[in-house]
Amino acid sequence: KQLYGAWKATDKLTFTVGAFGTHIGYELIEPTLNFNYSLSNLFNNGPFFHTGLKANYAISDKVGLMVGLVNNWDNFDENNGFKSPIFQLSLIPVDGLSIYLNAILGKGDVAGTLNTEFAKLTDPNSFNTRLLDLVAIYTVGKVTFGVNAASGAYTGSNSDAKNIFKGITKNEKTSPTWGGVAGYFNVAATDKFSIGTRIEQFNDFYGVRYIGAKNTSLTFTGSITCADGSLILKPELRFDSSTGKNNVNGHVDIYNGKNGPTDAQQTLGMSAIFKF
Repeated sequence: KQLYGAWKATDKLTFTVGAFGTHIGYELIEPTLNFNYSLSNLFNNGPFFHTGLKANYAISDKVGLMVGLVNNWDNFDENNGFKSPIFQLSLIPVDGLSIYLNAILGKGDVAGTLNTEFAKLTDPNSFNTRLLDLVAIYTVGKVTFGVNAASGAYTGSNSDAKNIFKGITKNEKTSPTWGGVAGYFNVAATDKFSIGTRIEQFNDFYGVRYIGAKNTSLTFTGSITCADGSLILKPELRFDSSTGKNNVNGHVDIYNGKNGPTDAQQTLGMSAIFKF
């Protein structure tokens, strides 16, 4: 998942080079560090990791800044001749509250419905990407609140790319967008048992991040710690529903029930996480 080296140049400045987990999103690539076992749509639609160089500077005890250049989204290798800039501003305005303002810019990263259409272009830099992300975490006693909001967009930088966007989206939109918001709440009832919930709405009407509709999810998760912390059991109940017609020509419904497409599903499961 990660392979990087870090050099602490000064007490305030650290350089990191290699493949490292993304700064985007509330959730993390390590399942032991997330309260909910299933991923939010905001995090599940990426990015997950970056390969490149970044620098972290502690402006003060309450303000930090990260800047870097990476190989786009989830790429070990350079695939488009362009380094994507990444940014993070971290704030601790009061005790217990952490706020992160995140961003990644770039060219050539397309997922979902647009993949096959953009493969026809000879120039991988014919469109620009932008993802802005906000994370806020507040902990008081044994209770934790969290919020994650994100907004992304693709913009064609030449006529070919713009025509593809117009051809795919039903309203001929040349800058398709996606994004959403998620809220988190969990409480440590005892030293070995915690319970929490996540509610999320994710909008991807143009199919640029796989879903192609508006998805609302509600997740309830328990966390049971066993074997002196080496084993974590997580029972989880999740409700997903999809509403509204998507704006992608020829898009296939993401949910596929026994009797054809459906707009809702319920998931009940139990995960076991071993830490060593």
